[in-house]
Amino acid sequence: LLNQGDNYALFEYMNDNTVAGHYFFTDVDYGTSFILAETFIQTLFNEYPEVKTIVGKTPKEHTAALALTKRLGFTHIADTEENEAVFVKNRKEDS
Repeated sequence: LLNQGDNYALFEYMNDNTVAGHYFFTDVDYGTSFILAETFIQTLFNEYPEVKTIVGKTPKEHTAALALTKRLGFTHIADTEENEAVFVKNRKEDS
């Protein structure tokens, strides 16, 4: 669990090199949420070098969250029956 103020990122263990990412932002604009999410992701990759992939699901009706996810470099891989988009982000070789 990482946080800055009332903004959080929770990375849930899936296996030795993959985590599920969950982000909770309160009272911040789109630009600030992007900076915070980038910081959380970089912290994860720096502190846990064995983690290679982040997986996440975003409700398709949350258009701002979908835009943020894509801007962060996540790749859409599937849609669920629950109307969620599934995304992955792989560690860059230099991270």
